[in-house]
Amino acid sequence: TITCEREVTGKKAVRSRSIHSSPLYAPYPFANGQRELLREYDAFTFTPPHAPDMRYRCLAQTTFAPPGDGFAILQVRTTDAGQTPDRTGTWSLDVSFSRASGVHQMPA
Repeated sequence: TITCEREVTGKKAVRSRSIHSSPLYAPYPFANGQRELLREYDAFTFTPPHAPDMRYRCLAQTTFAPPGDGFAILQVRTTDAGQTPDRTGTWSLDVSFSRASGVHQMPA
């Protein structure tokens, strides 16, 4: 999960998720990431080239899936689409991983 916000305003932060799953078949070592080579936490700042007065701060936190071969299952849903002024609603993303041992639900 990556959370980014402008440093000087109290506006709501933007939260995004990037889901990476093991390949169903990847016999080559370079195609399989190793947990110890990945960052679990990271913090960084950036300034857009077109707006040098707008500095953003970001926090990244990794939640690792259970080890093993399998695939990711994503379920996107909205609870109140059309009820908010901009008609976007409140969206949520559920992520689980299917493994030989069963389906593992990831924390939100």
